Amino acid sequence: MIKLNSGLGFGTGEHLTTQLALLAMERYLTRPVKLADVGTGSGILAIAAAKMGQTDILATDISSQAIEAARENATLNQLTTIRFQQGNLLEGVSEKFDLICANILAEILQEFSENLASYLTENGVAILSGIETRATQLG
Repeated sequence: MIKLNSGLGFGTGEHLTTQLALLAMERYLTRPVKLADVGTGSGILAIAAAKMGQTDILATDISSQAIEAARENATLNQLTTIRFQQGNLLEGVSEKFDLICANILAEILQEFSENLASYLTENGVAILSGIETRATQLG
């Protein structure tokens, strides 16, 4: 069970994109990996990974308020293995990851995907779940 106080960070776990990302993570995380949660929001994906036994986790977000909320949620869940970093996507991060998870706006994912391979290890995997912001008119 994950305890969350979403505060100003997006992500309560109720949105379908978050649930799908969590399901994909659960299927992939059968061994220890180096993981990045990009656009962490409330920290839900990083926290879930830690609860699944992962210990090498970096959670990033452009928002200092989201990083603060995610850090508080990790503390609420008594987790100390998650590193937090404020920044735009993975800019300035020199390490490579076995798994990158991102549940963020679709437009940002599209931009991020252009450089995604440079942040993945040779057999690295990305779980990307996008939230569409354009309204569709019905009728």
